[in-house]
Amino acid sequence: ADTGSNLKLTMTGISHAVPDLRQASLDAAGQAAILCAHGNSGAIIAEMFVSVCRAMEHDVQGLRAMPSGTLAAFLLKLAAVAARRAVARPVTGTILTVADAASAAAAEAAARRPSDALAVVQAAQEAARTSLARTPEQLDVLAAAGVVDAGGQAYLLLVDVLVEILGGAPAQPLATTASSAITEQIEVPRMSG
Repeated sequence: ADTGSNLKLTMTGISHAVPDLRQASLDAAGQAAILCAHGNSGAIIAEMFVSVCRAMEHDVQGLRAMPSGTLAAFLLKLAAVAARRAVARPVTGTILTVADAASAAAAEAAARRPSDALAVVQAAQEAARTSLARTPEQLDVLAAAGVVDAGGQAYLLLVDVLVEILGGAPAQPLATTASSAITEQIEVPRMSG
């Protein structure tokens, strides 16, 4: 349905509002994320973005003191927690499940390689990919449609981009074949207070 459009509108709105993200523009970026969020998926991604921006804005010294792998795992955990808090009733088999799996894998990788952000994010990427593939097993509506969760796929794409930024394999465009088509067939519960 409209997950892809909502996420594109959300991310485009943020990038247009704050085309050059710097320490001084983190508050503006967080505000833009909230104001530009479209649909449930956009609201969840916006909450993830806001949480990371706030952490970077308010504890930059503490974050800079962390080894890079530990920092990557911390920020992925922060995003996963923010995503769960963004919905009143979390649903298994959605972006929430994929973000949780990525966060857990990142934490395990950071414990082994605290100074290797790329290795940590690659572990998160692999876990997100595996979790995404299981989403049709977790939601009947996805299984019936023969698709994975659209929000989870969008989250994986963001992790793919993070891997690329850190020097890993380039992110690939989403496949458009019928078997890999993405659709938002479920309604994620409304945002909490």
